[in-house]
Amino acid sequence: MAVRQKWADGADQQDFLNSFFVADLDVVSRALQTREPGAGLAAYLTPGAQVNTAWRADLREQPQVALDTVASEHTPVGRWPANPKHPLALSQQFAVNTI
Repeated sequence: MAVRQKWADGADQQDFLNSFFVADLDVVSRALQTREPGAGLAAYLTPGAQVNTAWRADLREQPQVALDTVASEHTPVGRWPANPKHPLALSQQFAVNTI
């Protein structure tokens, strides 16, 4: 059964992409139109067929790679200044250790 919802005048009708990072996406879009994106963004925007994937490991097939990567000897000495009672999730620590 279809239901019609009537918005009150002045109701908060946010755009689909209303988000805290929309302004950042706009900056990137404008930068790409007027100048080179920079090495980091260019690497991120590289078409999939041109990405060098030789160093990648499929963690679904090789979960030990993730466990080895988050081992204490691979963890950076410094850490984000947050409550130590809230450590990073495994996937977050994996990302930190591989940067």
